[in-house]
Amino acid sequence: MPIRSKRSRRRDNKAELDGWKVFFSSGFDFFEDLASLGVETNRYGVPDEGVAREAWNRLGAEFLRTWNDQIPQYGHHALRVFGEPPREKRRAGA
Repeated sequence: MPIRSKRSRRRDNKAELDGWKVFFSSGFDFFEDLASLGVETNRYGVPDEGVAREAWNRLGAEFLRTWNDQIPQYGHHALRVFGEPPREKRRAGA
C-alpha cells in the first residue's frame, strides 16, 4: 500500500493561521509557533516586518473573522500596526 504524503504546514492555511495568531494578537511569538512554519524571529520573538505584513495581507481577514470574539482589550497588534487586511477574494462560482 502506498504511503500518503504529508501536507506541508506552510501550505496549510489553518496551520499557518494558528502559527501567526499569537503574533497577530500581541506582537510577539511567545511560544515559538512561527519557527514551526519556518519563519525566523529575533531574540524577542518578532519576525521581519515585511514577512509579518505579507502574512497579515494573506491571513488577516480570516484571523479577524475567526478570532473576533477574542479581541484583547486594546485590539489586535497586527490590526493597529498594519491596518485592515485586504478582503478575502471570492472564487468564481462560489
